[in-house]
Amino acid sequence: LYNVSGELIGTVGVTVDISERKKFEEALQESEERFRSMMQQAPFVIEHYNIDGLQIEVNLAYEELWGFPGSQTVNKFNVLESKEVEETGLLSFVQRAYAGETVKVPPYEFNPQGNTEAKGLGRTRWLSTRIYPLRNKDGEVNNIVITHEDISDAKAAEHERKKLELQVQQAQKMESIGNLAGGIAHDFNNILTAIFGYVQLAKMTAEKPEKQKDAIVGISQAAERAKNLVKQILTFSRQTRQEKQHLSISMIGKEVANLLRHTVPTTIEIKYLEESKDTIFADATQIHQVLMNLCTNAYQAMRMTGGILDIKIADQNLDHPKVMNGIIIPPGKYVTISVGDTGAGMDAETIKKIYEPYFTTKEVGEGTGLGLAVVHGIVTDHNGFIVASSATNLGTTFKVYFPTTEKEKDTVIENDLQPSVLTGDQHILFVDDEKPMLDLAQRIFSRYGYTITACVDPTEALKLFLAAPYSYDILVTDMTMPKLTGIELIREILAVRPGMPVLLCTGYSDSINAQDAESQGVTTFIEKPYRLTALLKIIKNTLNRIEQ
Repeated sequence: LYNVSGELIGTVGVTVDISERKKFEEALQESEERFRSMMQQAPFVIEHYNIDGLQIEVNLAYEELWGFPGSQTVNKFNVLESKEVEETGLLSFVQRAYAGETVKVPPYEFNPQGNTEAKGLGRTRWLSTRIYPLRNKDGEVNNIVITHEDISDAKAAEHERKKLELQVQQAQKMESIGNLAGGIAHDFNNILTAIFGYVQLAKMTAEKPEKQKDAIVGISQAAERAKNLVKQILTFSRQTRQEKQHLSISMIGKEVANLLRHTVPTTIEIKYLEESKDTIFADATQIHQVLMNLCTNAYQAMRMTGGILDIKIADQNLDHPKVMNGIIIPPGKYVTISVGDTGAGMDAETIKKIYEPYFTTKEVGEGTGLGLAVVHGIVTDHNGFIVASSATNLGTTFKVYFPTTEKEKDTVIENDLQPSVLTGDQHILFVDDEKPMLDLAQRIFSRYGYTITACVDPTEALKLFLAAPYSYDILVTDMTMPKLTGIELIREILAVRPGMPVLLCTGYSDSINAQDAESQGVTTFIEKPYRLTALLKIIKNTLNRIEQ
């Protein structure tokens, strides 16, 4: 203290208790350290950016994911100016976060080999990314946080699971075909017996054209039955990738019922009732498999005793939730499949286990127990429900509910086989390794005015073509041949003469379909067996389109 003259006359001391403030500062520092430790130890990547898009902080997982230290990008990498962020499609999500929105980015594949700053370990990853805005006390966004989780292993596991599911489904398809093999052989033998009989009758009536004509009609009808049976078997057994579309179960039901009538013993009566007009969004082959599996199980339950196999397809509208055997089916419109048998039935304990993989009530060697597990998986994948009701000695009924979809508008498709006039004067290069096919084609095509060069050897056909590429108007070739496949022959020919009309025929091939053939330059893809007059219509129509 000083007096008025400025002389020191004393001192005053003031003490302030700051214990609470110290505790608060220590608690704040401890909280910050705890938060920073949590951030650094988090198993997923955390990246902190300021208002200008500059990266200001990252955690330890950042280095593990990208393969370089955070110091390489902190205070250097700008998320708003990065080509990497723009090329991966993340920029719009980042901008939404700066606008105040919490964003979840759909899983995406990131390849650091492209035009990118983050080359890291140089391996492709699947990432799950979220972006969060951080606000100041006034509620304004002044920072964002981006998190990345590497889900590559989960994606690989999912891919492997789907692959195994497809293998299991295919194995089960083959099991079903095996179970019906006796019936298939029986029907084919009947068809062949009819053909042999009509051939013999045709020989016997060679001097009586009218009676011989009847025999030829009988041969044609028997061959048509064989063709339809093969088509149905291939539709069911063929391994195809899932392709969902709007479809009517009724058409599939008719195919399955027809196949069963060919293969199931006559001791089992098949009743088929169809009362459905609605459509579902589904994979046709898998719905075919659901029906076949349920019907095969029903047939096997009655194969020793006979009985009734009852198939119903109907529309059902549920106004309220329906509870059946502990399964709750929500209100809505459904297309239902009901498959019932009059076999031995199952008790309550067995019903609880029927969808478990490898559970079976069959004898050893009679089945893998995959059937109902596969059915359950397909139904669930289509957002449907399956309910089993059964009692010992009273048979079993399975009912499947598939949610309906809006029916697509019918598309008017022009029929390419309309032209009634089959004659022509063009030159056809016809290639098939089956000599009887060539002999028939030469006889029939020449009757309609065409010039035909027929080759059993595709390499010989290629030599003839290369000698005079513009002397032929159209190529008709089989797919599976020795020395050169149909596609290989087509590639060689189109390399010399692009745009030449090409028809590719195949009896069965798991290596090519209509879409693949079109991408190879094929004008028309044809499945065997076919009538040569139908092939003539296709050739005529194809040549007319080219000329136009």
